[in-house]
Amino acid sequence: MKPKIIFCLAFVLSGYCRAAIIYPKAPDGGREIVVTNVSSTLAFDTRLFDGLKMKDLTVAKPYREYYVTNLAMLASGHMLSATASRSWRYI
Repeated sequence: MKPKIIFCLAFVLSGYCRAAIIYPKAPDGGREIVVTNVSSTLAFDTRLFDGLKMKDLTVAKPYREYYVTNLAMLASGHMLSATASRSWRYI
């Protein structure tokens, strides 16, 4: 193995990492929009969901989806600067 790879592995595995993952705050009212749309879909077509009711479901916290906007930047190693957020995903 190359010394650089060994150093990186030792650094990461030692637990000394001050990086943080920061989750952006979801837009206000997003969950209510999901509940309203799912409720109307369940009421519209009961056969599709086999009689499932909204009270039987849980809407999870949303996460932000990112898409690649410039393939040339991505190919040159600019991973984060080649992305843009376009939507929120509610599961």
